[in-house]
Amino acid sequence: MFGDYIAEALMARALPLSVVLLSMAILFFALQYKSKE
Repeated sequence: MFGDYIAEALMARALPLSVVLLSMAILFFALQYKSKE
């Protein structure tokens, strides 16, 4: 019961974090692609 709650809390925090990291990576690659041209 308590373990499930911790797992759900971790997922709820990890999901937005991974989305932010993904968007930052995409932005970084986009900037590098532009600077090459």
